[in-house]
Amino acid sequence: MAGLAVSYGWSVVGPARAALSDKDQLAALWLVSIRTRLCALLVVTPPLVILCLASMPEGSRLLGISVALATSLVGFSLTWFAVGTGQPRQLVVFDALPRAFGSVAGASLAAWTGDVLYFPIVFAVSIILPVIAFSWRERRAATTIVRPIVRHGAMVQAAATEVIAGSYTVGASALVGQVTSAATVATFNSGERLTRAGAVAISVTGNSLMGWVARAEGPAFVRRCAVAAAAHAGIGMLGLSVIVVAGPELTGLLFGEFRMAQEDCVWFGCYYLLWSLETVTGRHVLANKHQTRPLLLSTLVGGVFGLVGVPVAAGAIGSTGAVMAMCGAMAIIVLLEVPVAASVLRREWRAAPERRADVNAFRA
Repeated sequence: MAGLAVSYGWSVVGPARAALSDKDQLAALWLVSIRTRLCALLVVTPPLVILCLASMPEGSRLLGISVALATSLVGFSLTWFAVGTGQPRQLVVFDALPRAFGSVAGASLAAWTGDVLYFPIVFAVSIILPVIAFSWRERRAATTIVRPIVRHGAMVQAAATEVIAGSYTVGASALVGQVTSAATVATFNSGERLTRAGAVAISVTGNSLMGWVARAEGPAFVRRCAVAAAAHAGIGMLGLSVIVVAGPELTGLLFGEFRMAQEDCVWFGCYYLLWSLETVTGRHVLANKHQTRPLLLSTLVGGVFGLVGVPVAAGAIGSTGAVMAMCGAMAIIVLLEVPVAASVLRREWRAAPERRADVNAFRA
């Protein structure tokens, strides 16, 4: 959750900004994102430390604070930048590989020394050093620095959107655990973990199309959104089918005796489908056209429903109720976003001919 706050909404609005920027503007955009995220980190750190001090035993506080601060640095990820510029190599070289190396090296050093504190320290270094190196590289590549305009109101709205969405999705297991037995939580977790593992396909598809969609205007933008919608609908239906048909068997194979309940499969599958479709309405349409306010409002309404509905439904009918509430929350978000997205698409379709992107580029 702290990492979402530190990201300051750049993962929502950043890809479109990067896709429409030239080389010099890109360098400035990246450096501004670093400064704003550093400010967000300074704001997030005090309450994070206080929370760790208040909730953890005295002997574990230093470790807890270290882990919390290290994971909050994930907010400095350059995923949005690589997605917007269409350069996945940047993501691999400056993000994925260093972080994987830091995790392995930190775990190995902790096991060798017997001091677990080494893990968050090494993990934090594996994030900080590549970010510094990438920032230096971008600054050197720019001939001039053109300071971009950052609308902090929109950034705060985008950041709030991510935090609210994460509060009931990432924290769903904790909410279920407050009102049900350990066995019910384990059953719920198996289904939720399978769904999140499958969500990699949603993420990869969304990231692959994000910059391509953002670079179009007018009718070309509408056509590209239609391509994105078709791709995400296909992925969502495939995920729904796999979860419904093979969910219990897959979770039994992956997670042992606590397999997904058969009655939960349809709801987890529907949640997966809605998640995939929301990527189109929320990210490809609203975020790309800087509609952060309706994005925030829809997520806020759905998030409140999820935060209240998950524990209430789980307490009433167990893991199935929790999944139904999560599915209902995502359905609310999608239903609220669809009219706004449709309005944006109508406006783009009616755009003046001089604003229209090259259709041949779309077909290519």
